Amino acid sequence: RFFSLVSKRLSDRALTQLRAASSGLGAIALPRLFIPIFLLTVLQWLLIVATIACSLKAVEAPVTLAGAVSALLLNVIGLTLPAAPGHVGTVQLAFILGLVPFGVTRAHAFAASVIYNCLIVVPTVILGLPGLRRAGIEIRARFLDRRRARPTSTS
Repeated sequence: RFFSLVSKRLSDRALTQLRAASSGLGAIALPRLFIPIFLLTVLQWLLIVATIACSLKAVEAPVTLAGAVSALLLNVIGLTLPAAPGHVGTVQLAFILGLVPFGVTRAHAFAASVIYNCLIVVPTVILGLPGLRRAGIEIRARFLDRRRARPTSTS
């Protein structure tokens, strides 16, 4: 009923996304999949906290677990916002806001965030380039198929 209040195109897109999310969440309904997914998620978050701590250590800033977790949480919130490529600026703000209350200077927080970006974003982009290229080819092919299927006017 909610989707009847918005355009047909928007409601179709929203329903498609909800179905995809539902399908993806179906994996955690199975106990044999839930435990490994949960453990890998926890491991990922711990590695991110460790990367933040290493970034702070690299610039000789004080490292606390609370500060690293604070920077992580603000970074996650920042990742939900529209941002520049590589989340440049968003990550820096998250580090500064999250670490200054824990005794890290703004300069050290900024420097650590640049190191963090290099450790997290750069390898992710490099590893994602083959997939991006493949996706680009698929998108281009779909676009060309649509153009060919569209009737052209000869007036």
